[in-house]
Amino acid sequence: MNIAVPKWLINGVSFLLESHIWLGLCAVLCTLGNMVLMDITPSKSYLLFIFFGTLTVYNFHSYYNLTHHPQKPKPHRYINIFSKYKNRLLMPFIYMSITASAIVFLVLPWRYKLLLIIPILISSAYVFPLISQRRLKEWSYLKIFALTLVWSMMCFGIPLLATVDFVKNQYHLFYFFAILSFFFALAIPFDIRDRGYDNKLNIKTLPIILGNVNSKILAMIFLLTASYLGFLTGQGLEWPLSTSIVLLLTPLILSILIWSKIEQKSSYFYPFFLDGMLFFYGGSIVLMDLALEYLY
Repeated sequence: MNIAVPKWLINGVSFLLESHIWLGLCAVLCTLGNMVLMDITPSKSYLLFIFFGTLTVYNFHSYYNLTHHPQKPKPHRYINIFSKYKNRLLMPFIYMSITASAIVFLVLPWRYKLLLIIPILISSAYVFPLISQRRLKEWSYLKIFALTLVWSMMCFGIPLLATVDFVKNQYHLFYFFAILSFFFALAIPFDIRDRGYDNKLNIKTLPIILGNVNSKILAMIFLLTASYLGFLTGQGLEWPLSTSIVLLLTPLILSILIWSKIEQKSSYFYPFFLDGMLFFYGGSIVLMDLALEYLY
């Protein structure tokens, strides 16, 4: 039975996805969840920077693709708002997000500013051809490692290192590697999606080198690693059982999504469901924490 979806709903979802507002919200919630896990007082200014910084980087990336790589496969037919109106809608949106990012960056404590230098430089090189007239995204083998490192630093490493009373703890290191493993696994299905495009530009990625099935198996290995390291961290830092359940459930759901014939999915699937795992992870941890505070 075909169900008619209202056009306003389609356009609304399209706007959230193409503007990367959804991705920005996912990044914020993931970071907030990690702050709660590590008992870090949430920094509103840093969370705002995460949001607007995500909008800036990914919308610049979209604009670059639209203007320099018109041969890239067209997105799902409903996701066309920013593609169609890139000059009248996308560029003003970029100006807005970069202005907001700059303002928030200025009010950040100096510790955050110094720690942000490396991920900002990597993100800039990922979006713009700063090295040998090529973007990091277009360098074989480097794309997935750049993404994994920046997302792990932004969502976990920097908030932890920026705490005034930060004390080196082996379990913090364990969980950082858990986050690295999770983001590495999360990036693999996006490389599977872009396999045809990357192949045309002669960009070597894991799916091109190993094939889709072997790449999915590799993603499972990294998800198992993330689960194991998360379990060790939870035992060491005495996290409640509810947190352990979230840390096991998140990789499990992502595994199911990865093996759900992602090659045949529409463009909605990747940003909404795969990026949405960050929303699920962070949101679950925050809700569990609020529930425990209410009960006890």
